[in-house]
Amino acid sequence: MVESSHLRLLCFTVAICSALGAQLALAAPRVLLPPAPDLAGRRSGKELTRAVNQACAAAHVHVANTAEMNRAAAAAGVTLKGRLTIEQASKLATRGDFAGVVMFRKASSGAFAQLIDPHGQVTLERLLHVNKGIASDRDAASFASAVAQALGEAPTPVGAAAPVAPQAAAPARVEPPPPPPPPPESAETTAALAGPEAVAPKPVAPAAGFTFRLGLLGGPAERRFLAPGFSYTTGYPYAEGGVSLELFPFHAFGLGFVGDFTFGRVADELVGGAGTFNSNDLRVDAALAWRVKPCGGSYCPYFIPRVGYGFRDFIAPATAGLPRAERSFLEGGLEITQPLVPRSLRVSAGVTALPFSRLEGSAQSTYGTSSSFGLEWLAELGGDFFPGLEWALQAEQERFMDSYRGPPARSGIEIDTDYTLQLRLRL
Repeated sequence: MVESSHLRLLCFTVAICSALGAQLALAAPRVLLPPAPDLAGRRSGKELTRAVNQACAAAHVHVANTAEMNRAAAAAGVTLKGRLTIEQASKLATRGDFAGVVMFRKASSGAFAQLIDPHGQVTLERLLHVNKGIASDRDAASFASAVAQALGEAPTPVGAAAPVAPQAAAPARVEPPPPPPPPPESAETTAALAGPEAVAPKPVAPAAGFTFRLGLLGGPAERRFLAPGFSYTTGYPYAEGGVSLELFPFHAFGLGFVGDFTFGRVADELVGGAGTFNSNDLRVDAALAWRVKPCGGSYCPYFIPRVGYGFRDFIAPATAGLPRAERSFLEGGLEITQPLVPRSLRVSAGVTALPFSRLEGSAQSTYGTSSSFGLEWLAELGGDFFPGLEWALQAEQERFMDSYRGPPARSGIEIDTDYTLQLRLRL
């Protein structure tokens, strides 16, 4: 009879302990770890999930199993494939009675692991480096340690049963302090400890691509050519048209190609009023350019040094009895552009040296072998009508100082001054 009473007492004690264990298990804070997307390369999502799951187990953080995760997703109406939003993570935490949901967002050297509470707040964030497809276990351990500390101080999740208060005070167990976070390995790690990753401001310099200048309105206001035995000038604007191309395929380096083709129909007058004649004026320029922006912000200027080749061809009619004058030269210069109103208004100025210039072709037989040095200056005011279409008012002058060997030795000068309105289509 006594043994039967002892047996019943033992069974009753076991039942009470089982119920208390189940109650405490329900009250223990749990986190949900959905599958991470591939944020740092192929199969990086599985590697991030593995590292965090193992680190949480080592830090005694209870992670929901697959069945619990699927039940919470069905109750919240959330699909676990792909990236989750903070609102979806909050629903999962609320419907599944989780203390938080672990999410990931992209970083330049891996991914940021975040803990989202049931109210949709990011309670903590840590950077997890991923190198050659392998997630850092040390970073994952630091994140799991921070999660364990946060859950120890966090209130009971929404909908979870409160633990039963003990009748007698039990001796307090001294918890060891959490391990310190690893030292920052880069400036990005330091930024992750402080908060979300900062977004760099976008530059306002022209993007890499093609630029076509279609049509010039106006033209040279004056052109003078003074050579031994022959001089002519134009004192009024004449028709001119042209096409320009700017190609900057290497946006990261700012290196590109610029080219210009211009054709004009000129009415020239011989110096002294000895007669007029019509001629064609052809100009070609091609150069390598480097677009440099030394600072950030909307009002930072950018510099464009360039080195290239130029060609000029003066074609007079046969009835004028004048030789065809071809001039070729090297060119090297610098242009500076300063934004006044971002995108809407800017001012540019430039100067270019034109060394090793000389007349070629049939002009040499008439004027003699020549050597020359030239200079070019440019001033421009322009802006955007809307993205892709630009306007510019430009003043430009080329000046060549010629020296002819003769005989007899003589000197000459050629001056071309242009005032143009340009429309530029940027693709």
